[in-house]
Amino acid sequence: MIAEFTVENFYSIRSTQKISFEPSSDSFMLDEYTYEVKDGVRLLKVGIIYGANASGKSNVLEAIDFFKMLVLRVPKGRNDTTRVVPFY
Repeated sequence: MIAEFTVENFYSIRSTQKISFEPSSDSFMLDEYTYEVKDGVRLLKVGIIYGANASGKSNVLEAIDFFKMLVLRVPKGRNDTTRVVPFY
């Protein structure tokens, strides 16, 4: 499970943007909205991204998808590449 995701310098996202799945101290409907990963560690079941049109919501999702692809394409050997083209 992801507890926190931070992205910067990705498409239109310049400054650091952070998505956290750690619940606040509010205990209202705690069992419905959170999941206990291990003793004393709870994470939110749902995350919501909202904002004005053209504010970068889709780019945050693209960053998460890119990270997923990067993790799943772990090179098998030292000489293998990730097949990711860097942006200059």
